[in-house]
Amino acid sequence: MNSGRPLWYVFSGMGSQWPNMGRQMMKMEAFQRSIRSCDAILTQHGVSVYDIMMKGGEDIYDKCLNSFLGITSIQVNGSTQKSFTF
Repeated sequence: MNSGRPLWYVFSGMGSQWPNMGRQMMKMEAFQRSIRSCDAILTQHGVSVYDIMMKGGEDIYDKCLNSFLGITSIQVNGSTQKSFTF
């Protein structure tokens, strides 16, 4: 049904993720490409979202910036994909 209205994506805030969610989603090629694209931009500013997701220990998200970047990257990449299948 096309109502002519725009499609909106609504995401929850901090704390909605589960441990290793980004690592699990990196198995999807399109998602991995998109995260690496974000990472290329962020590393110019001294932050690696790839390292946060893939190399961080259990305490990596104790730092608020890491939580924010991880969740935001997943949400941005998730909303740009046509579909995800697990």
